[in-house]
Amino acid sequence: MRPAQEGLLSLVERIFEDGVVSASERSELVSLYRGAGLTVPEVKEVFAAFLKRTWGETIADGVLTNEERAKLATIVRELRIPAESVPTAASAAIRAA
Repeated sequence: MRPAQEGLLSLVERIFEDGVVSASERSELVSLYRGAGLTVPEVKEVFAAFLKRTWGETIADGVLTNEERAKLATIVRELRIPAESVPTAASAAIRAA
């Protein structure tokens, strides 16, 4: 991952710590990836990596709570992650929410 992508990943992690994306956070996200000169595929790569890691963390204990399902759904919706980039099991869990 390029340094700009790592910076985007750090921002995404911070934004989703509380599970809520504010308008100012959304604006900051767009400003960062546009200002850093990231391509759409590079941004999608970061977003997909974040979702994959978050999915792994949520299922690590073998229990997927409604709160965790909601967080995953929020990540997919807010980051506009295409269906083909969502792990199959995560997609099924989100639909079950």
